[in-house]
Amino acid sequence: MQSTVNEQKDSAFTIVMGNFNAKVGADWANAGGSVGKFGIGDGNEAGDRLIQFGNANNLVITNTCFRQAKAN
Repeated sequence: MQSTVNEQKDSAFTIVMGNFNAKVGADWANAGGSVGKFGIGDGNEAGDRLIQFGNANNLVITNTCFRQAKAN
């Protein structure tokens, strides 16, 4: 995934989409800028890797930027 993003450095913007089975959690203050204020619950190892990838490439995990409806 990193090599694909590296190839896109000349583009105006980069979108990375997929099912990463990642839970980034709600600790946005310590996430380095790639996580928004509306993360939910606890993170997992895949979430930690996604946060590191986002920070390394100046990307934002956008579903954490918007308030989510609580699941029943």
